[in-house]
Amino acid sequence: MSDEAKDEFYTTKQNYLLEHSYLCTLRRFISPIFATLGFEWRQSVSLLTGLAAKEVVVAGRALLCW
Repeated sequence: MSDEAKDEFYTTKQNYLLEHSYLCTLRRFISPIFATLGFEWRQSVSLLTGLAAKEVVVAGRALLCW
């Protein structure tokens, strides 16, 4: 398998895992609610994950905006 095929497989796998995660399910539910306040889905998810700790908001934002 070539490096390009491996990279494509890895990217496809990561996209599948992201789309079927709990966080993505939460995103689909809360996006319309926070959109009325002018938030993008990345901002709304990072705010909700930040309920656990303030550091999680920064880490969540960094992961979602790579």
